[in-house]
Amino acid sequence: MKKFFLMAALAFSALNMNAQKVRFGINAGAGISSVVGSEAKAYGNAFAYKIGATVDIPTSEHFSFISGVDFINKSFEAADENYNRFFLQLPVMAAYKFDMGESSKLTLKAGPYVGYGVVSSDIKGTNLNFFKDDYHNRGDFGFKAGISFDFSHFTVGAEYSRAIRKINDDIKAYNQVYGIMLGYKF
Repeated sequence: MKKFFLMAALAFSALNMNAQKVRFGINAGAGISSVVGSEAKAYGNAFAYKIGATVDIPTSEHFSFISGVDFINKSFEAADENYNRFFLQLPVMAAYKFDMGESSKLTLKAGPYVGYGVVSSDIKGTNLNFFKDDYHNRGDFGFKAGISFDFSHFTVGAEYSRAIRKINDDIKAYNQVYGIMLGYKF
């Protein structure tokens, strides 16, 4: 029993030491969103953007968990119309950081995400919410990966996300977004 309490105390101490290094941040990015899959040939690419807040929770000198919340545009083109779909997305990624100098790191990160569609419309604004019509699945989940260069408080990087859930239960087509991002960590 003493060993258990000793191990628990050591683990709690380690968490407290790393908790001092937890960093919060903001980010924004732009890129290309599309729909991929065996039945996605009729869909085209569209401009995508995101804004978000992040939290970087280190567990060791080089390893950490990165999460946060993003407001992300996952649009696509079909039949000469642009369908704008906006999601709140929560990624949980494992990250490995390579030292690149005194205050800079190269970060590789990957992990799952969950998303929730908040609003959608076509470019003309005639259909203001496809999610309410059950035309598009409101829930979204998939995989996200990225690489970033962190220097001091600033971050610049590239990210890719791919859904596992279909955009519509009747069509074998999935969300895909790739782009660049800029961020600031407090």
